[in-house]
Amino acid sequence: MIKSYLKIALRNIIKHKGISSINIIGLAIGIACSILILLFVAHELSYDKFHEKADRIYRLAIRASIGDTKINQTYSSSETFRRLLVDFPEIEKGVKILRLGKTPVTLGELTFYESGFFAVDSTIQ
Repeated sequence: MIKSYLKIALRNIIKHKGISSINIIGLAIGIACSILILLFVAHELSYDKFHEKADRIYRLAIRASIGDTKINQTYSSSETFRRLLVDFPEIEKGVKILRLGKTPVTLGELTFYESGFFAVDSTIQ
């Protein structure tokens, strides 16, 4: 039974090559887009899940407008950090993280410039 269905499908694909190729390409693109969207969502939902209290971690993001200029940033001043800790008693701890650019690392007489370093304060756990 399945063998006859496969034969009929193959005959239709050969008979209608143009329409079949459009359908197959559309199906392939749809599956590829679905997989990419699934991977993106899984990555976004896995952010900070390594921490045992991941449901209590928040990141400060600022949106502002100065005239016609729109500002979206995820960094702020140390004063903002201190004021948040004072004004909101719900905040238990806070950590300041600074991404460094190319940082020189010296080993003996060799010096390497590495990227991907972060500077954090002593409250990080």
